[in-house]
Amino acid sequence: MILERLYNFLPPSKAEQVMLYVLEHLDENFIFSRSYDQIQKDTGASQPTIAKVFKRMEEVGAAKHIAKSKWSLAAIACEYSDAADDNLATIYVEAKGS
Repeated sequence: MILERLYNFLPPSKAEQVMLYVLEHLDENFIFSRSYDQIQKDTGASQPTIAKVFKRMEEVGAAKHIAKSKWSLAAIACEYSDAADDNLATIYVEAKGS
């Protein structure tokens, strides 16, 4: 599953904090709309780390860049549409046990 592949790639670190931040800030259409500067300010992660997270999300099919500072994570939403808990951040953290 997409979230497990991301978790296995991203060790507990600033990268994981960025991933959780993204999942926690999706709108109702699973669009993330924050600049790297805003993510850096809110998470303390460096811009290269933030870029690495988004690059990995694209590589595994989790995210698609749709506009400046806008990403669609609809692929994750589709994969987890039957989950009882719609909180993707919780699902991501629970992937640790997989």
